[in-house]
Amino acid sequence: MEQWSDAGNVIRQVMHRLEQTPRGQLEQYRRIWRDTVGPLLAKKSVVGVVQDGKWIVYTENSAWMQELFMQKKRLLKSLNEQIDADPVTDIEFKTGKVLPQTATAHKINPPDESLPPLSPAQEAEIARQCESIPVPEIRTAILHLRQRQARLDQARRDSGWQPCLYCQVLTDCRNRVCDGCRTRLQEDGVRRLLQFLLRHPAAQYEAVCQVLPVSEKEYEEARHYLIHRTLDRVWRRHDTPAEQWLLARLLTRLEGDALTEAHKTNLINKLVRQAAPDAEKNY
Repeated sequence: MEQWSDAGNVIRQVMHRLEQTPRGQLEQYRRIWRDTVGPLLAKKSVVGVVQDGKWIVYTENSAWMQELFMQKKRLLKSLNEQIDADPVTDIEFKTGKVLPQTATAHKINPPDESLPPLSPAQEAEIARQCESIPVPEIRTAILHLRQRQARLDQARRDSGWQPCLYCQVLTDCRNRVCDGCRTRLQEDGVRRLLQFLLRHPAAQYEAVCQVLPVSEKEYEEARHYLIHRTLDRVWRRHDTPAEQWLLARLLTRLEGDALTEAHKTNLINKLVRQAAPDAEKNY
């Protein structure tokens, strides 16, 4: 009985350590996010990065991004009521791929009886990889996990899955780019687009697509995101003169002498007056 107790303590320590890893903490934050926003918005958004109190949340499109953006103050308050340490200081919304969790879980985790058996050589190799684990209970658990993963990989290969061109993880995507790599590529593309628009806020789509391979939809979503992000700072009176010029050029798409100081000031004041009633309702 004492051995089982010791093994149980080891397992609990391992689980606790897993929860303290960046991946484990991110999963906890995602669970808190789903509980906070409710089932509908949980399907349309996911927490992607948490760093130094700042949460980056990916949404299915700009419409859902704007919906969450208008609830930002309430969400910050609700999240901080559920998190004791590491308070949430800011939430930044971006558009990106949001996978449906229930469909994904069913797709990736078929029942054990539907998986093909391992060959004796495969079983022997997995056993050799696990033989150095000192605790018998943990060694057995990891052995079973690796066996199931090997059977799952074989089932995927049999059904046509192929290694991702970037990370070699098996994927069923036609272009052989897994969801994780696709998200990273999208993030890199969005980051380059946002940086370009920050340098050239009045740029039309025709000018942008000559420099970056983006669709008109991606251009408009990035432009709207910068507008909403800057508007938030204007409403809170945290903006700088440079941000006021940025917002005015994003909205009017005017450059140089076509946008005067008076034009910019009148536009900003008008936006603040229009936003005041909505800000009181939503914040």
